[in-house]
Amino acid sequence: MVQLNRERKIILICGVVLLLAGAAYRFSPSLPSFFGKSDAVSFKEKELAKYREVLQEKRKVEMRLISVERELARVEAGLLSQATPALAAVEIENMLSDMIEKKGMRLHSMRVMKAGPTEKGEYMIVPVEVKMMATIRQIKEVLFTIKNSDKLIRVASIRVRLPNIRRPEEIDCTMVVEGLMKSGKR
Repeated sequence: MVQLNRERKIILICGVVLLLAGAAYRFSPSLPSFFGKSDAVSFKEKELAKYREVLQEKRKVEMRLISVERELARVEAGLLSQATPALAAVEIENMLSDMIEKKGMRLHSMRVMKAGPTEKGEYMIVPVEVKMMATIRQIKEVLFTIKNSDKLIRVASIRVRLPNIRRPEEIDCTMVVEGLMKSGKR
């Protein structure tokens, strides 16, 4: 058996007392407030403030999501409403023939071109080629009417040529008008 002298007894007793005081400080919830505000409490307060900021950001993001969903619904109301690209092309043809007829223009032909998906594939682009004879003013009015249409249609390309130099008021115009519809792959 090891013999304990006075110095070793004092060191051993001090070590045990320090060990008990450290364990009591660590595991007792009331002792840190007795010694003053601890780092753990300030850390918890900072963490709580960070969580409150995250909640505020969440509310802002939710409000933004609601406004974006409303805007998407408003924009999608302008899409072509038909189920297939062929029927959507007929809808574009009817709109264009009404516009051309109202402006008093001569329509040569309309041709449905091949429909294709957009870059992300959520929507289909439905193009229709229109050939007509018109004046500059009539073409301008048709372009204005297409731009301000309730449906989401646009002029993808336009080609204008003067077939008769003696009659410069009559212009041969070919334009490709595109409309958007929802893709069936959603």
